[in-house]
Amino acid sequence: MDLALNSPPATLRIRARGAALAALLLASVVTSGCSSTPDKFYDGPDLPQGEVAVLDWSDCGVSCHVEVDGKAMPRNALFLTGRFPIEKITLRPGRHVIDYKGTFGYSGAMYTRHFYSISHSATLDMQPGHHYVIRHERTSGWGVGNVSDFLWIQDQTTDAILEGEPPRHRTELVARTDQVKRAAVADKRFQLLDARAHCGDARAQVGLGLHYFAGLQPVEQDLRRAYFWYGLAARTDPSAAKLQQKIRAQLSAADLAQGDQLIASFRLQPCPAEEGANEK
Repeated sequence: MDLALNSPPATLRIRARGAALAALLLASVVTSGCSSTPDKFYDGPDLPQGEVAVLDWSDCGVSCHVEVDGKAMPRNALFLTGRFPIEKITLRPGRHVIDYKGTFGYSGAMYTRHFYSISHSATLDMQPGHHYVIRHERTSGWGVGNVSDFLWIQDQTTDAILEGEPPRHRTELVARTDQVKRAAVADKRFQLLDARAHCGDARAQVGLGLHYFAGLQPVEQDLRRAYFWYGLAARTDPSAAKLQQKIRAQLSAADLAQGDQLIASFRLQPCPAEEGANEK
């Protein structure tokens, strides 16, 4: 009798069991589901991170079904296996066929749920150390006639769009990013060229002459500077003298006099250290 009175009601026992199950589920999410470690999708021993390519479709999540070289990705269920579905894998570098399909929902009449799919296929020459991402973005709508989903593959390492049609603002962002990167590369090359030219490298001096003659990035056209650099290179490079003479006819007497004076007063500077020369 005392035991019965001291026993918790059945509803409390059920709630306790439910709480325990929820705690176990939460622990599973924390310990395994939140891991960003890719699943290995190649045979043989594990390779270093820099020697494999990563394919990641977590941006699309469970809405995406992915096949690589004809093999579908296992769709692990959290409540059965304690793991989230596979959304990121490592592959050996080389050519791989990626088939991917996104299935997306929208609301119909009387709030009924409808679905439609977008399918793509791409053959990629995947590079070691690169991170390839299947991206999804909905730009408008949740109802009939007003749904717009985009699905594409992008090399996150280089920002290059490899397959599919992203929304316009995405392509514009990639174009701007690419322009900034190219400008940075051009600026770095120009700085090295300028340093080599100032230490007497005739080839670098001809290169600077071309930059200023044609207005190549990152400088604008400046015939007087082109005349100056071709004139310096002409001391050891006869072909540079011919280029200098072509520019001479386009300059005023004052510009020519100033250019010749700068050539005569030019003093060599120390050459830059070769990149990596001090690394042992």
